[in-house]
Amino acid sequence: MAPKGVNLVPFYQVLTRAYCKLPVAVSLNLKDRSPYRQPWRVDNRLLSDETSRASLRNRLTASIGNFSWDGLKQEWRKICTDKGKKLKHRYSGLVRATLQRIRIVERGKPTSLLMKTYANNLKLRATGVTNQSWEEEVKTLKQDITRALEFNFPYYVRRYLLMGVFTGRLWFLTNSAAMPYRIASKVKSQIIRFFRKAKTALVKYEQLGLPREKGGWNIPSVVALADTYALKTTLKVLQLQEEHPARKLATYFLGVQGRLFLQTQPAGPKAINPTPFYRHVVGIYKRIAALNLDTPILEVRNTELTQELLVN
Repeated sequence: MAPKGVNLVPFYQVLTRAYCKLPVAVSLNLKDRSPYRQPWRVDNRLLSDETSRASLRNRLTASIGNFSWDGLKQEWRKICTDKGKKLKHRYSGLVRATLQRIRIVERGKPTSLLMKTYANNLKLRATGVTNQSWEEEVKTLKQDITRALEFNFPYYVRRYLLMGVFTGRLWFLTNSAAMPYRIASKVKSQIIRFFRKAKTALVKYEQLGLPREKGGWNIPSVVALADTYALKTTLKVLQLQEEHPARKLATYFLGVQGRLFLQTQPAGPKAINPTPFYRHVVGIYKRIAALNLDTPILEVRNTELTQELLVN
């Protein structure tokens, strides 16, 4: 379930079948309607076929000659309806030069739980998971553990509360953003605190991370588990049907690095460089791929996968 306060935004699909790999970058300085305001800096990047690129250049050349603000927006609307393409540019007080400011996903409501999760993740990446977002989750975790310590719960109940209840929102964030190490350190401290009584450790920290068959409690490393969630979410999205909007968006944001995950490079637009989150996922995937595991990644339990990441 999506965290409270995170709402699905209206989405518009912007994907076509015929694209070449060359980008079109358009940078413009447009005068505002008010003579007292600074010009607007607009930087748009598109990947399109040669015919559309020529149309783009010609129409922009005609439009920017007189710096017509309304005229330029009208030309963009015409360009984006060519050959069935649809694209919505959201212009606010200060337009930023980033594709993340263009809201792209399927038309209408998401059709599956995975799509809902991905749509929320996309918004989190677009708007940014702020430091405050992480700090609020750590604060909530600390409060939950403080209340739970008032009861003398058995160890197995503590593990269930910790991994299944108290940290659910944290793991949701890791589906869409890399957890900062300072946050991971704070979460680790709270985990240790949950298995202490006053200043006495009830369980050695090393024992918390060991598998149950080795006498441990199978509580994985925070950093490694966060990486596992990020990687598995991406892999699940890439296994969807080729026409699924979530898969198209994932292959777009991965850019050319998508070839690491897929046997063939899918058609369609590609980001020039992967976004920071996907660069992080690519790094995790390379580490695990080097291990040559016998079992497919999605079939390996999270706790086992985190152990592999820690050992290697």
